[in-house]
Amino acid sequence: MLIRRIAEIEGGFGARHLTRRYGIVLAVVAATAVSDLWTKRWAEQNLATGEHLLPVRAEGIAPGTTVGDLVRSRWPDLDDGALAGSLFRVETDTRFTPDLPAFRVEDNAPPIHGFFVFDHGDLRRFARRLDRPDPAREERRVAQENPGLAPEEVRARVRAALDGVTLDAFLAEALPHLSDDERRTTIERGLFPTRGRRDLVAPSAPAEEGDLYLVGHRQVVLIPEHLDFSYVENPAGAWGLLADVDDDLRRTVFFVLSLVAIGVVVALLVRPPSEHPLPLIALGGILGGAIGNVVDRLSAHYVVDFIHMYWGDYHWPRYNIADIGITVGVIVLLLTSGSRKKTDRATRNRETSADLNRQGQASLRADAPARS
Repeated sequence: MLIRRIAEIEGGFGARHLTRRYGIVLAVVAATAVSDLWTKRWAEQNLATGEHLLPVRAEGIAPGTTVGDLVRSRWPDLDDGALAGSLFRVETDTRFTPDLPAFRVEDNAPPIHGFFVFDHGDLRRFARRLDRPDPAREERRVAQENPGLAPEEVRARVRAALDGVTLDAFLAEALPHLSDDERRTTIERGLFPTRGRRDLVAPSAPAEEGDLYLVGHRQVVLIPEHLDFSYVENPAGAWGLLADVDDDLRRTVFFVLSLVAIGVVVALLVRPPSEHPLPLIALGGILGGAIGNVVDRLSAHYVVDFIHMYWGDYHWPRYNIADIGITVGVIVLLLTSGSRKKTDRATRNRETSADLNRQGQASLRADAPARS
């Protein structure tokens, strides 16, 4: 029904024409969306920051293997100099349960700064580092808001508030993309303590069989001082426009905007700006890019960006393949919309000339008997 209706709107273009048109669009949509999602997953598994760390397990290692050697078996570009200060050993023998108080789990152990978190307890993917809020900072905030309170009362209030926060509640706020069941699995199988400098490992240290290590820094430089691949999670949209908006509201806004964008693209597919293939490719790029970013926002509440361009102190915001498809697509549509206007004007002129010629010929035929 849809193809038939489109054919009627377009004035009788054949099914073969429509098949070719939408075949082009679907091919570009699939290529853009698949390449975008694949490169984002590649970035998750191969780019590291202090908050997004890459795991390496010591399994079946040869005697004398250092932690640096172990890391280089996966990423040969990371020498000991690059790894210094960014290698951590995970306390995999420490386990937690969801109902434990997030700020008192170490009552009988060295202080905990925060947690290494593996979503769904999958130790093969990547770890996040989540720092706990500093109680001293909370005490300062409460004291500023209540200047008449004694220091002992301030500490008691802060301690009472923090004692009521379980690990489940702490992760529910920090990682809202996890469901209740996923969060429980994450806490029981993929949550480990961080203890600051105690976690650091020298790249020259011997690797211990069975240990799990984390790499806290890796980027891929393509053009020195101008272009690299480096990881960032973007929950707030382009240029951080929605950074201060509530997470649920932000998800709703992005979802609605995505639906509107997809609707506009479908409308343009019915009557594209031009019969030239370029607008069709542009529409496919926009739709594929929108799909790629929507999948990330619905599944993880953020979009992975990793393409980083800079010149001196000027840094362009990081972006991804979906952003390229959308941006280039919009530019091509703007350029080709002008060509469609010219084409439509020329077509109308030709039709007007043809009508005038037909009218003139009809007049001549009508006058011929009178002259004879």
